[in-house]
Amino acid sequence: MKLRTLTFSFFIFLSVSFCYGAKVKSLESRKVRNNKKNYSIINSDVLKLKKSNNENISQMRGNVHFFYDDIEFYGDRANIYENQQKVQLLGNVKIKKDTITVKAEDVTYFKKEDKIYLVDNVFIKIETTNSDKIKTFSCNRAEIDRKTGQMKADKDVRVYDQERQLKIYCGKMRYNLKTKQGYLVDDPEIFSTSDDSTKLIAEKIEILDGYSKIRAMYGVKTFSTYHRTESEELIYLSEEKKVILLGEPKFYSEKLNAKAKRFYFYSDLSFKNIKNIVLEEDCEVVFPSGEGKNFDNKLTSGKVDLDFCESNLKDIVATENVALSLINEDSSGVSVNKIYGDTLLLRLNDNKKLEYMTMKSKKVKGVFKFSN
Repeated sequence: MKLRTLTFSFFIFLSVSFCYGAKVKSLESRKVRNNKKNYSIINSDVLKLKKSNNENISQMRGNVHFFYDDIEFYGDRANIYENQQKVQLLGNVKIKKDTITVKAEDVTYFKKEDKIYLVDNVFIKIETTNSDKIKTFSCNRAEIDRKTGQMKADKDVRVYDQERQLKIYCGKMRYNLKTKQGYLVDDPEIFSTSDDSTKLIAEKIEILDGYSKIRAMYGVKTFSTYHRTESEELIYLSEEKKVILLGEPKFYSEKLNAKAKRFYFYSDLSFKNIKNIVLEEDCEVVFPSGEGKNFDNKLTSGKVDLDFCESNLKDIVATENVALSLINEDSSGVSVNKIYGDTLLLRLNDNKKLEYMTMKSKKVKGVFKFSN
């Protein structure tokens, strides 16, 4: 017999313990209320109501669907503990609240603390209210504090941000769903969804202002198709698409290596289509004399601009206390050319060979030998 309406009160619940195997399905939400509870059982293949150790328990099995306060729950099995104000669900659990959907195999919800604990195959999807973009989190274990918005995710954490086109992997993540601030530790990595070969790694990565600002600290490294960097700190400003490297960063590529006290460039985290990299303070650039040559040529300056065209380095512009040392090889042997000035422009061809050079200064000095 299919029961169309199921209504029971707290007083009947205390006095009667019963069970039935009929499928429970209400045509509308039937709410059970008293000073300790407020839930609505929408569907359950089997429902048992029992009392155990002064606790009133609603046991549901099969195609479970109910509301507890403003949260919607689905699962294979569920127990509602009225006095403890606790919910336990097992198997294909799904939770929905506004724009947030949560899935896991094992879920416990504590109403008093307003906390949700999730175990195994945890998946959290957040849909933005002003666009069709989504953000997802997956991990093995998670905890959500609905009062503060704090979320803890542990073990094989993976994040996908559709709006920022980012993927994040780490061992531990702490993130506030309300303030949109958090951090990643235990081997965190950030990838661009447009290029899996590009990634950012560090000991700790902070997420600020809803991913509009990312700060990576300690042992920071970036990798891309054309170059890589090392630094102690990296700041990424997504609105400006600006990357700032601090802590004596280093830049490595096929055409040159460079280091300075800090430098910055404009790009998203795919590190594609970089047009210019600016090095500031104690700049040093080394580059080869041609294909297959050692990086023996050296440029030092107070500021250096590296200009790129379609990811290929074209020009090096140095200003402030410029010193250049170039290795010159000809039939007579190897010589070292040195020149000093205020502003220097170097142009390299596709074979990494110096194609053009000009120095501007009130007074240029040095020793330079030209050859064919």
